[in-house]
Amino acid sequence: ILDHVAEHEARDVGVHAHGQAQFHLVAHVDVLDQRAIAIVQRDRLHRGLDALQLTEFSQLFAREGSWAGSSSNFVPVKGPGNIKAMLEKSYGGRVYDPKRVSNVHVMSNATITVKGDRASGYSRWTVMTRNDKDEPFVRQLGHYEDEYIREDGRWKFANRQAFTEITQ
Repeated sequence: ILDHVAEHEARDVGVHAHGQAQFHLVAHVDVLDQRAIAIVQRDRLHRGLDALQLTEFSQLFAREGSWAGSSSNFVPVKGPGNIKAMLEKSYGGRVYDPKRVSNVHVMSNATITVKGDRASGYSRWTVMTRNDKDEPFVRQLGHYEDEYIREDGRWKFANRQAFTEITQ
């Protein structure tokens, strides 16, 4: 999609080898890169985690990517396979039922800074679950500090740190 939008933008602004239009295109593509990272971070990552698609979730990390947070006792876990194993242990026994969702990550306040094939980000998260009366209930609040890398043409997590600030 980035290639298509960049091509369309180039036609619209009449990009030449030098000049203002080329700068505009580069700046626009950087913004699109930021949006692409946000999509990976918020949509794919948390949909996979909430739906317990742990293989898909773990593949969003770079080959040398790491995770550190309450699920890992704040010890960095490195590599998609190890991240998947850590999450299987942490989420052990849970079964996802799309007709009765019991765990949802709500993301907010995401900021991302892109520098070439690397980026850094910050976002807030809220975990919603169900209480004893089957009502929505805020279980935890915190934030992520992320580092991203473009690996094999795709943005992946190089490092994710999950900080819990409020818990039930």
